[in-house]
Amino acid sequence: MTSPQQQSLIHHLCEICGKPTTLWCSRCRAAWYCCRDHLEQDWNQHRLHCRAAHSSGSEYGDESSAATAQYTRQSIIGILFPVDEDRPRLIQLDCRARIDNSTGGPLAWQPVVTNIVNDDHPSQVVLEQGIAGDNLRFPIQLWSRGAFLTDGSALNQSIYRLTKGQAVYPWKGPFIALKFSGTRRQGYVDMSLNDLPALVSHFLQVKGT
Repeated sequence: MTSPQQQSLIHHLCEICGKPTTLWCSRCRAAWYCCRDHLEQDWNQHRLHCRAAHSSGSEYGDESSAATAQYTRQSIIGILFPVDEDRPRLIQLDCRARIDNSTGGPLAWQPVVTNIVNDDHPSQVVLEQGIAGDNLRFPIQLWSRGAFLTDGSALNQSIYRLTKGQAVYPWKGPFIALKFSGTRRQGYVDMSLNDLPALVSHFLQVKGT
């Protein structure tokens, strides 16, 4: 376990869950993860910009020798669909991105949702079409527990009431919806309850398991 004194010296955050960590990618030494599972989960994205460091080192970072990763954060508004409440509600959550040293701008933004859906391996789908099949100018990302159909999650009451019990698909566990800033999906903008119709349409259209 990490002591409070050690925690105060940790300045790096896990790419997946945002927890403070001293464990890095041993190849590039510029990306940080709290466990190997999270490194493997992020590998498809991370490998696109992972470059071998000039010198070898252990997997554990040191402030005097590590290639320090710089981060930026922003807060965004999403829509939470609580599992045990009658209606969805707006929620504020953090997004983070590592700074691209060559441009000074952020790399891909990553919303911190694991603590909201209470799952270290959440799943996400992207809604590109709204009501009547119209393309969405701002696609919607819907996050959920990774195995909500089989992990014992309860039926989501806010979705059940929102769809008036007409949804065929068994939506279980908590869900959170976020809105991309454009079709390139490189950032996020705040949602409002005016975005609900596209989500209701999705909940109703998905059939079976």
